[in-house]
Amino acid sequence: MDTVSRTGIIQPPFMNLKIATGLSQGCDRPANRASLMGETDRRQAPPVAAAEKSQNQTMLGNASPTPYDLRFSLLGIPVRVHPLFWLFSAVMGWDPDDLNYMLLWIVCVFVSILVHEFGHALTARYFGWPPKVVLYSFGGFASFTPTWGYTTTRSILVLLAGPGAGFVLFGVVWCVKQLLIQQRVLPEHPEMLLWDSASPTGLRYTAFVLRQMAFINLWWGLVNLLPVFPLDGGQVARELLTHLRPRDGLDISLKLSLLVGAGVSAYCFMHKDTWPGVLFGVLAFESFQHLQEMRYR
Repeated sequence: MDTVSRTGIIQPPFMNLKIATGLSQGCDRPANRASLMGETDRRQAPPVAAAEKSQNQTMLGNASPTPYDLRFSLLGIPVRVHPLFWLFSAVMGWDPDDLNYMLLWIVCVFVSILVHEFGHALTARYFGWPPKVVLYSFGGFASFTPTWGYTTTRSILVLLAGPGAGFVLFGVVWCVKQLLIQQRVLPEHPEMLLWDSASPTGLRYTAFVLRQMAFINLWWGLVNLLPVFPLDGGQVARELLTHLRPRDGLDISLKLSLLVGAGVSAYCFMHKDTWPGVLFGVLAFESFQHLQEMRYR
């Protein structure tokens, strides 16, 4: 069985810039795991939530292999891109007035999610756990088998490495933007080019890419750190709570996920942000279902 760290991204259509979210689903740990934080657990890693078959049946889409998958290796890590990844990205970035914006959006999503997943994957490989990456429908996941040296600290580091990689990419994009402004290639506020049809097409496309890359990698990463399962932040909360409170830590983490998810959903609907409102409502309901299943075991 593999540990799975999932990430997804939802973005309203072009010019409706509101919120992006990341999804990440990691491994289950038994409540009575005995190793202390920072210590090396010499036993084989505990059984985890999803085997290969259940990994492919994800909450936001089917990631089963198809004959049309794009497969390649990057930095020695196998990557598979499901055809629905391209379709969903195209739908989310659809702009009938200029299809080039849609194509640029797809590139932004692909690079951002790939960087996020490689944050997880490279950290897992550093700990000696061979990873693989899959991109599908709304996002993707990095899976690995923690065959040795599994600890709470290492698990949390792997989880945080995904958003961390996105924050680093945001910093790179910000530096490139500032350099282009200093060189007077772009105006002080490049976003204004997007609404100026008289500006050079190349500059408008550059401003669009910089805006989208910064938006995705900053806000997606921040949202991903919310303590809502299965976001990375929700998994970090679960790791910490089950470590500190082995008997009821999982229950507390799910209740926290339910409350925060429902609160974020309500906030989004109050501000007419339908997509994220629906998403966090679904995540809150998932946490409620898990709580009910635990209660009737």
